Amino acid sequence: MSFDSHTNLAYSTVATAPSPATSGTSLVVAAGQGALFPTAPFNATLFPPGVQPTTLNSEIVRVTAVSTDTLTIVRAQESTTAQAVAVNFQIMAGVTKKTLTDIEAATVITTILASVYPVGSVYVNAAVSTNPATLLGFGTWVNIGTGQVLVGFETSDSNFGTLGQTGGEVTHTLTTPEIPSHTHVQRGTFNTTPQGNMSPLINATTLTETNSNTVTVATGGGGAHNNLQPYVVVFMWQRTV
Repeated sequence: MSFDSHTNLAYSTVATAPSPATSGTSLVVAAGQGALFPTAPFNATLFPPGVQPTTLNSEIVRVTAVSTDTLTIVRAQESTTAQAVAVNFQIMAGVTKKTLTDIEAATVITTILASVYPVGSVYVNAAVSTNPATLLGFGTWVNIGTGQVLVGFETSDSNFGTLGQTGGEVTHTLTTPEIPSHTHVQRGTFNTTPQGNMSPLINATTLTETNSNTVTVATGGGGAHNNLQPYVVVFMWQRTV
């Protein structure tokens, strides 16, 4: 969750009161003192001059914008009643119930999330690259698995039997033992009949047939093939502390 911004000693007086006094949605503080207030939005307390704020004389407003010395406000916040705000009313951006309940709520949320993501947990986000320490508000996280996928632990397979073990390859070139067993069939003819002018003393049946190995014409490029499974790219972080 997000918190309101805060500054120390954010205090001034009203130079121009809201109109109508009990429902107007803007006021002007003393000249040059708008800069004392934090970046909107934040809650502030309005109360009469010369007194301390009480439940009877004060109103908490939500400041939604600050422009130089002009504050845009939403009236009667945190169960307070709208007051007839006049010139010289005091305005202070101090601690209110909302300040504390926001902290308490964040603490509860953080405690729950910290139990959901103990040390060693992996956080995955398909849109935001921000470190989970910032997003979740706890822990130390390191980016893991860049260009890799996660696979489950398996004691019976040495490829997957050690946490943090890496392996695999994006492309692969087949070796000879990996090529499927196969044969190449060659067909040809030969003739044992004497051709041309041959001596009648030679018996055709005595001709010797000579065999030799024949090499087929090479094909294929020998390149590596794509070895990737279907995938979706995400940001992955592991909690280390």
